[in-house]
Amino acid sequence: GYVDFNVESTQVAISPDKKNMFITANVAEGDIYKVTEVSVSGDTIVPKEDIEKLLLVRTGNTFSRQLLTATNDRITAMLGNIGYAFAEVNPIPTIDREKREIGINFSIDPGPRVQVRRIEIKGNVRTADEVIRRQLRQFENSWYSQAALDRSKIRLQRLGFFDTVEIETPSAPGRPDQVDVVLNVVERNS
Repeated sequence: GYVDFNVESTQVAISPDKKNMFITANVAEGDIYKVTEVSVSGDTIVPKEDIEKLLLVRTGNTFSRQLLTATNDRITAMLGNIGYAFAEVNPIPTIDREKREIGINFSIDPGPRVQVRRIEIKGNVRTADEVIRRQLRQFENSWYSQAALDRSKIRLQRLGFFDTVEIETPSAPGRPDQVDVVLNVVERNS
């Protein structure tokens, strides 16, 4: 609830025997703020009621930056699962310092809807591409879905064939509405 929290100064000191170090941080907490209003604006793509269900920050509660960040992540993930890979959610605070109240407006910019152009697999020497591709839940020429990519990664890790599975999604050159999915795998010794 401390909106005005600030670390005013820090000091570092070494003990005379040079075996210990002391760090002193002077902090100013400020006052605790209550949330007076939570709203959603911008191009929400889905009905506002669906986004409002994802809000963890509630009117009347004490302000929490952790809940603010979690709400931001939830909205971004929901939009990412329906093809808006580059969605931006910006919480805009309206602070009333006299009453110690804060209003928050989640401004949503979904960006372009993104399609997966191509899926590339790198690092597989012994494992055939079709063994990897049948575990994927994200498909070429379909809308981007972060949930499908996460599920694909888990399925590949559960095969037991790979030490690591990394997924990258670079933008397709010259196409802001398309991405490539690059799977980097490191095969495990059999």
